[in-house]
Amino acid sequence: MSILQACHAEAIHVENDGLTKEMVHEMKHHGYAVNVYTVNDLARANQLFNWGVDGVFTDVGHLFPSRYRHG
Repeated sequence: MSILQACHAEAIHVENDGLTKEMVHEMKHHGYAVNVYTVNDLARANQLFNWGVDGVFTDVGHLFPSRYRHG
């Protein structure tokens, strides 16, 4: 049993650096929500959302379009 299963995790928070589309798809395939940190580039955020990530952590949220913000 993995640590994720043992603690009944529903989401995985992963680092942006080195993250690939295949990695995201694998985590989503296993039923986890995927949130990525720290994404300060809008083009990268768009790419990640197109890959299916559920959210991003950023230091510059005020520069992102309102559709990316949850309040």
